[in-house]
Amino acid sequence: MVLRVLHGPGSADRLPLMTTSARFNYRAADAEGRQRAGSVDSDDESSAVAALALQGLRVFEITPSAGQAQSIVAEEPTFPIFGVGSKITVLQRVWLFDELATLLESGVVLAEAVDGLRAGEGATALGRALGKVNATLRAGTPLSIALAAEGLGLPRYVIELVRAGESTGRLAGAARAAAQQQLADFEFGREVRNALVYPAVLLGSGILAMLVVFVFVVPKFATILDNPKADLPIVSLWVLHGGVWLASHLEWVAAAVAAMVGAALWASRNGQARQWAWDLAATLPWLRDWVTDAESYRWSAMLALLTQNRVNLLEALAQANSTLRGRNMAFKGQRVADAVRQGRSLAAAVSEQGMLSSAANSLVRVGERSGTLDRALSTLAGRYRSASQQRIKRFLVLLEPVTILLISLVLGGIMISVILAVTSLTNVIG
Repeated sequence: MVLRVLHGPGSADRLPLMTTSARFNYRAADAEGRQRAGSVDSDDESSAVAALALQGLRVFEITPSAGQAQSIVAEEPTFPIFGVGSKITVLQRVWLFDELATLLESGVVLAEAVDGLRAGEGATALGRALGKVNATLRAGTPLSIALAAEGLGLPRYVIELVRAGESTGRLAGAARAAAQQQLADFEFGREVRNALVYPAVLLGSGILAMLVVFVFVVPKFATILDNPKADLPIVSLWVLHGGVWLASHLEWVAAAVAAMVGAALWASRNGQARQWAWDLAATLPWLRDWVTDAESYRWSAMLALLTQNRVNLLEALAQANSTLRGRNMAFKGQRVADAVRQGRSLAAAVSEQGMLSSAANSLVRVGERSGTLDRALSTLAGRYRSASQQRIKRFLVLLEPVTILLISLVLGGIMISVILAVTSLTNVIG
């Protein structure tokens, strides 16, 4: 079996990890239902099935020829490309639709394409899910329904894209678009997470340094508190008492830190907590514009993708609105959908709700009038993505020095307080 590495949707350079060809014996049926038997040379079972499908043969049994099975097993990589866990990852779903589009564009029958992909995945979670999809397909169920029924964890817009591809006869293009959009969503989220890693590490290191100073350094000077002649500034008293208290309650401090870390991890995985944090960010002056641009990007990109694939505008709006995380933007999106349902144009509805900027409204209006709404929305999505990226970069440019300054002020204040306490001993010596 050849495992392939995805370089990007639509990429032609899907390089195999091994290219040793093997011979497979097969039993198949032709278009007229007559059984055929023979052998074929191919890289793996899925490639053999795809090659036979191009000849009009429906394979129902395929096995390695004698003397080939051992060599194939020996050349299997000892590590999985995507893992053999119980969870289907985003990159696995991207790979699935990209490969499905490639097979369909090559003329492979849908059921055979899905079966070949299933054989390539083997016993992974994706392979098991594709096995169920394949069985449902062979029972005469449309692919969109089969995908929705199985545990692939697909976004709703993917199902709508597949359904639109089935109704318009452009299933390969719809699958390719689904792969591209899932990859774009993944990369956009990864960019934001990666951008926040350094400030988070910096802040965590600063807090850890402050705790170390308070717990291990400050208590060394606690004896100054017992000297009645020492004239300690109020700040020095606070710092010294705080250090003594932390050192004497170290177990409680460790438990509190562990609880805060656990709460942060829980909040990062809790939908309601993430929703609260997103709504809070939408109200902060230095994050509000970025949140608006990010929401507008996802909304316009989804709407562009669905309209390009001939999805009904109302359904496309419903799917685009499902990408809006902020309550205010989601409310505006729903009002826009209601207005379009009542016969208003998209440009008029968006303008009335103040959902997009005036320049964006003009672009949508021109797209509607010229019949190129999908292109206008795609251009709009690109602009909002660029604006969002620029805003997050500017925010980080300010966040990093501000974080360093705050940590420096706190640590410097602690050390100055300790130095003031030491210098107060001059009164005792005198």
